[in-house]
Amino acid sequence: MTEIEGSTGRRSISESLLTSIFRTIPIGVSFAINRVFVQVNQTLCELLGYTEQEILEQSTRMFYDSDDEYERVSRELYSQLAGSERTSVETHLVRKDGTVLFVILTAAYLKADDPEAGHIVTIQDITKRKLAEEALRESENRIRGILEQAPFSIQVYSPEGDIIYTNKAFEKLWSVSQEDMKGYNILQDRQIEALGFMPAVQQAFEGKPSTTPTVEYDAESTVGKGNLLVVQGIFYPVLDANDAILYVILIHLDFTEQARVEKERKRLEERLQQAQKMEAIGTLAGGVAHDFNNILSSIMGYSELCLHEVRNNPKATRHTEQILKAADRARDLVQQILTFSRKAEPEKRPLSLAPIIKEIVKFMRASLPTTIEIRQVMPETPHVIMADPSQMHQVLMNLCTNASHAMKESGGILEIGLRQVEMEANAALLRTPLPEGRYMELSVRDTGHGIPQQNLGKIFDPYFTTKQQGEGTGLGLSVVHGIVKDHNGEIRVDSEEGKGAHFRIYLPLVEGEVENGKQEIKKFVPPGRGETILFIDDEEMVVDVSSEMLTDLGYRVLTETDPVKAIDLLKNDIRGIDIVITDKTMPHMTGFEVVTAIKNMSRDIPVILCSGFLAKSDLEKIAELNIDRVIVKPIRMSVLAHAVRELLDGIKM
Repeated sequence: MTEIEGSTGRRSISESLLTSIFRTIPIGVSFAINRVFVQVNQTLCELLGYTEQEILEQSTRMFYDSDDEYERVSRELYSQLAGSERTSVETHLVRKDGTVLFVILTAAYLKADDPEAGHIVTIQDITKRKLAEEALRESENRIRGILEQAPFSIQVYSPEGDIIYTNKAFEKLWSVSQEDMKGYNILQDRQIEALGFMPAVQQAFEGKPSTTPTVEYDAESTVGKGNLLVVQGIFYPVLDANDAILYVILIHLDFTEQARVEKERKRLEERLQQAQKMEAIGTLAGGVAHDFNNILSSIMGYSELCLHEVRNNPKATRHTEQILKAADRARDLVQQILTFSRKAEPEKRPLSLAPIIKEIVKFMRASLPTTIEIRQVMPETPHVIMADPSQMHQVLMNLCTNASHAMKESGGILEIGLRQVEMEANAALLRTPLPEGRYMELSVRDTGHGIPQQNLGKIFDPYFTTKQQGEGTGLGLSVVHGIVKDHNGEIRVDSEEGKGAHFRIYLPLVEGEVENGKQEIKKFVPPGRGETILFIDDEEMVVDVSSEMLTDLGYRVLTETDPVKAIDLLKNDIRGIDIVITDKTMPHMTGFEVVTAIKNMSRDIPVILCSGFLAKSDLEKIAELNIDRVIVKPIRMSVLAHAVRELLDGIKM
């Protein structure tokens, strides 16, 4: 019998009762001496799937699948038992059917002061808990894997706004690491507040889903490394059963690439529209040049005739000369339009800009107020470029006119300079995309009101101007830009509002001697000797004034506005006509067709072709037909007279 102390005094418990308790207690219990099972209860047998007889007298090693695990458990249990009444360790055991049982073993010596007396071990089955933990861990890993591989940025925030998780897409999008994000609190991000997103953020932290607008976001704040992103934020809170916030998840949808593509699409559309506009302008320019040059031919022709009539009247002479100057300006404007629309082909030759600069300075000094000082910075030796003289004249005139306009109210200094530069040495300084080599730098600097920063990117756009109505067309700088590009050069401008503007043009230098290709208006006008001229043009005004000019010079003039009738006239009297002057653009027949018909009849008759502009294909046709002379409209009397006289006298040009 065994006695125990109770509230009612000592009572005796039979050995059979203790045995019954040992066997039926719902926790597996074993008693072992020297690591050999001496006693096990029914619960342990059921847990491990063995009978009592199969376990007794067996080593405690029998339930382990490896010696290492058995030794680990034994070492931990026995080493800890030395200093305590009981100790526990978590392990796994193998049941008879081979399945694994996760357990907590709790051991105690039967006699605390006698390890040899054996030890008791209880076995608590935690398999369900372990499987649940493993399932949870697998689920967490699966979810983490999904979040890490998600193609959009994900952040998880605590209810207080502290960041607790970011995925790889977030780190890539914002160029940050988990370490960078330590201590970040979204509710304290001032940039989010500045963008006006804080109400949406606060709504999410109040338990309601929210969305921010899609905007360009400058990540140079407490988050990010300065990337410019176009993103939309989607917030949704994760709630528990009582609707309390567990987390707030933020997903960023990245539209940066789509925005870039859309921006590029719009840019291409604008370029297409600009190209279509330019094509329309080019088509219009041809017609304008033809019609307007015919009108100018009449104005200039009659003005020159008037000069002869009023040469003894100084006042009338001065007025008539002013008409001619105005006509020259109108001619230059048409030439600008043609250059701008690429209807006119430049005639490039080895050229020095120094004489052109001197000519323009002389002109500007006569026309500018004394409050504007003109300075020249010229090299001692000329720099030769391959360029069209008239187009270089246009470039300088446009830049100088703009500079003088910027100083018309306050005065200042207009400086024109030339110098040679080596692009290899100065490329970084000059910030130009030109290849290495020697270049001529043409600079035009003024001390005027300058160009606002917001306008610097637009000044070369067609029709952009800050001038008042009547002060300019807005074509000047776009023409300059087009000419410079056509000459394989670059133009750059530096300006600050209130501190003037500095234009620099870089054109490649060439080896060679300068050709003086300028056609001056000669004062001497050679007279005719009674020769017969057939003049063909569909514009009656041009026919009338040209006929009168040539008649005054002493020629016999036959005129025709219909090229078909003109050819018939030639067929009937080809020997009576000494020279033919024909327009290029006419109805029924072009000037080239007229020349072809004339050459088929007689190759001895010299032909002069007149045109408001010449395209590249026209130049090829002129060479193919071996046309004797080409005169660009509007026609000056002296130019026409010299051309006719030289051809009739057999002078080759």
